[in-house]
Amino acid sequence: MDTSFFNNVNPEEEVVFDPPTQPEDYIPPLSFDEGQVGVGVGKAKEVIAAVQKSALNARRNIITVPMTKYLTFPHRSEGDFGAAKVMLRPASPGTGVIAGGAVRIVLEMAGVENALGKQLRSKNVLNNARATVVAVQKMTQFNDVACERGIPMEELWK
Repeated sequence: MDTSFFNNVNPEEEVVFDPPTQPEDYIPPLSFDEGQVGVGVGKAKEVIAAVQKSALNARRNIITVPMTKYLTFPHRSEGDFGAAKVMLRPASPGTGVIAGGAVRIVLEMAGVENALGKQLRSKNVLNNARATVVAVQKMTQFNDVACERGIPMEELWK
């Protein structure tokens, strides 16, 4: 066995990793603003065209997610779409998103950091995602609650 390679290796020498650069025409993936999410579907013969159509459809169906200062929900909510049923609950800081499948993806895309979610009655990914959107739409915004109670919004954040 030839050991001449190991004789030339210096263990004191620093190894530098140089990752490859991105090509000129690289476009980073699109993401929505924090607190907003949309679910969309698109069909086409080509994959790229289908992705573009679904992104356009999702932009048309954007909803705003009500969140507290701890990046969780203000209260519990349930949503139904087709046979799918989704249950969403607020979580304490540091919990993370504990949910499965499409529910987790929708909540993480919306910027929610602490939440509990449960999929019930269906394993269909699209129906679970849409049921999550319905559950989020049922939640009340803070400014609506403040107007109904007749108090300033700062008192709700205490």
